[in-house]
Amino acid sequence: MISKSSKGTALLIITLATFFTSAARAFPIPLLPFFEGEFGISHSIAAWIVAASSLSLIASIPMGYISDKYGRKGMITSGMVLISIATFISGFSRTAGELITFQFLLGFGLAAFIPSSSAIIGDIFPHALRARAMSITLIGVFSGTAAGFLMGGVLFNSIGWRAAFHLIALFILVFAFVTMKLIEEPEKEHILPGSPTIRGTNAIYLCTFILGMVGEGVRTMSPLYMAELQIGNESIGIILAAMTVASLAILPFAGWLADKVGRKKPIIYGFLFSAPIISSFSLVTNYYQFAFVLALLGAVIGLSFPAASAYAQDSSSKVRGAAMGIYHTSRVAGMTVSPVLGGMIADRIGIGAAFNIYAFAALIGAVITYTLLKENK
Repeated sequence: MISKSSKGTALLIITLATFFTSAARAFPIPLLPFFEGEFGISHSIAAWIVAASSLSLIASIPMGYISDKYGRKGMITSGMVLISIATFISGFSRTAGELITFQFLLGFGLAAFIPSSSAIIGDIFPHALRARAMSITLIGVFSGTAAGFLMGGVLFNSIGWRAAFHLIALFILVFAFVTMKLIEEPEKEHILPGSPTIRGTNAIYLCTFILGMVGEGVRTMSPLYMAELQIGNESIGIILAAMTVASLAILPFAGWLADKVGRKKPIIYGFLFSAPIISSFSLVTNYYQFAFVLALLGAVIGLSFPAASAYAQDSSSKVRGAAMGIYHTSRVAGMTVSPVLGGMIADRIGIGAAFNIYAFAALIGAVITYTLLKENK
């Protein structure tokens, strides 16, 4: 049994580790317009720089199963080391193909880290506190993402994109060793023959797919749209950070809400409110409008994440790592499809049409959540 102080330490370490790994993944996003010019590539090819790490995250399912069988700690630290290596060699990329390949490798590190770090929170916190605990780890996700966006803009102008990749890699490697020293392995729950993957409904995975599709699509297409409006790289990074900071600010309330009223309602609210905000993007024409609209969208999306993650955590104890692997794979599947689909639509019709697709997907997500998702007790 892990002590109360050890639970707090584990929560802090996982949150900080999540911060650094999220920053590594977010860093290239505000630089997509630069990479288009640097490597001479189209919108659809540039989108693969983001989609590559999402694609390899499909390995989350077997990685989660391994953490169920052999423990969380080893998977968490080895994932961080692989993320560090992939980030470091990304700084040596000479072509778009090389950068996409290295980001694909980074995704395997994330596949080891994410389900294991999520599952360990479910292992040590009870149902009544689980959404709030997950909201704290999600603070690491969103603050790390915001930091990655800011570094993408600021470090690009100060030390260059190659040195920035190397610097981020160093931070992750150092904290991987901190994690290995300080975190405790929770009591292992062995996988039994016939153990259910989840209790309840598989609809949470479809909802999570759509959440990933909507959020990643907007984050990927927004920099390309802002570049068309002559908004610079540093300003793009700041605007994307504003979206993430807004999600960050609402997470404590969202976690409390999911523990108080159940998991289903916050997910519905997040989808419903997202659709009209995304639809308004075609009316946005300057820096301040973008900052406001994306911040508003970030707050609305932030309502859904603790509830969705806690729902998946609630669904299984015996195979929580595998269940979280399926959950994260569903999300990254949406994150993988979304930039590629959006890039193709942007090349053929226009970026505004891509935003309309994401708005429609949010409405579909609200309907699916309302009709198919059953509240876990």
